[in-house]
Amino acid sequence: MGFDEKSLAEQEGAPPAAGDAAANFLNGFLPPDVTDKAQVAAFNQGAHELKAVASAGGFAINEAGMTEYIKLCDMYLEGYGHIGNDLYPLTQRTKLGSSPYAYKVADHNVKVAAGDEHSLIPNLDLMKDGYERLKEAFQLARANYQETEAEHDQVFRKINPA
Repeated sequence: MGFDEKSLAEQEGAPPAAGDAAANFLNGFLPPDVTDKAQVAAFNQGAHELKAVASAGGFAINEAGMTEYIKLCDMYLEGYGHIGNDLYPLTQRTKLGSSPYAYKVADHNVKVAAGDEHSLIPNLDLMKDGYERLKEAFQLARANYQETEAEHDQVFRKINPA
């Protein structure tokens, strides 16, 4: 399911069930096309929403699930860390000559890298922020899972004291 598609419940007019925000996001947990601002923005927004759901206790995940999702987040974040410094020169005007055309081409190159809605660097930065929020969401969701397990353990101990 893509980020812009509605869940089956929403398509049928029913309100989404509790926890659908997390399920819907995770069903569409595919990296967007980093040159498509709308896809990147939707991914980032979904990551922030998932963190909010986890913060409110509406999303829980066990250790194994969290570990796998965090591995995916770390893959992006580590890759971004490796190329982050290499991208900086793309934000600077390349010395292509002193003619008006050379300046125009150099300015265009900067715009493509960092100067408009289809630019690579701002989208990569937005993706980085999204993956950081996802990582936080999964950590919060793991804590929610542990809390729920502890509550269940207390209930079972009351039923069958050892």
